[in-house]
Amino acid sequence: MIFKFITMKKNLNELTDQECFEFYIETMETSKQKWRSAKLLANSEDYGSAINTMIISMEELVKSMVMFFDSKGFEFRTVKGMHIIMGQSHSIRHFIGFA
Repeated sequence: MIFKFITMKKNLNELTDQECFEFYIETMETSKQKWRSAKLLANSEDYGSAINTMIISMEELVKSMVMFFDSKGFEFRTVKGMHIIMGQSHSIRHFIGFA
């Protein structure tokens, strides 16, 4: 996971377009894995855990979308407070994900 390495050395607003693309790939894969896990949990009738895992999947998808757009020239990552949306504020990612 290159993003884990990158974020230890750089702030979010210092990432290059290529690093944003790599982060997009990683978070998209994480989102897909969480979604698959949620489906398995639901099939096992563990609905509470399935819902929690689906929400995590959706949060990863929101982060992935932001980084994809930034890798194509947008600069959402430079918006003041974006590091909070990307790494700390679940409620904002939920709002974006459910909108």
